[in-house]
Amino acid sequence: MVFERVKEILEKSFKGKEIELNTNFREDLHADSIKILTVVMDIEDEYNLELDEQTIRSMVVVKDLVDFIEKNI
Repeated sequence: MVFERVKEILEKSFKGKEIELNTNFREDLHADSIKILTVVMDIEDEYNLELDEQTIRSMVVVKDLVDFIEKNI
């Protein structure tokens, strides 16, 4: 399942944070641009995808990322 793998990737970057589908990247995880870039690179490698800047900026919660992956794999 995509969410389970995304959750694992996010838990590596955001140690000690609870990751759920409705987790907000900025408000709940306090993700800065460096952290987001790291996560994006991990996701791109894992799923052989490319996320453009507009797509990345449109993702507010984890579900947005999971939905994008599911539509593009």
